[in-house]
Amino acid sequence: MAREPRIPYPLVRSDRKTIGIEIKRDGTVIVRAPYRMSAKAIERFVDEKADWIEKTLQKVASRPTLPPMTDEEKQALIERAKTVIPARVEEIAATMGIEYGRVT
Repeated sequence: MAREPRIPYPLVRSDRKTIGIEIKRDGTVIVRAPYRMSAKAIERFVDEKADWIEKTLQKVASRPTLPPMTDEEKQALIERAKTVIPARVEEIAATMGIEYGRVT
């Protein structure tokens, strides 16, 4: 009988060659594994990485959450970026002695 995992996670299987763990900003743990890897090997891998997962989840939980931006705030940032970024790219290109196309 399968035991309950110490750390719950959705399992995504694909044609990949290696197993990987992704921890999203909301604290969701996702395990990605090859089709050919056994469930037992996946569980063993997650158990071996449990301390790292838990430490990373604590870091994610301690990060301050920002309130969502309004459409007006987003638009103001876009307009600012349209002036600041091209100027900065021009400055860096001049410093490096290179030419560039356009900034999009």
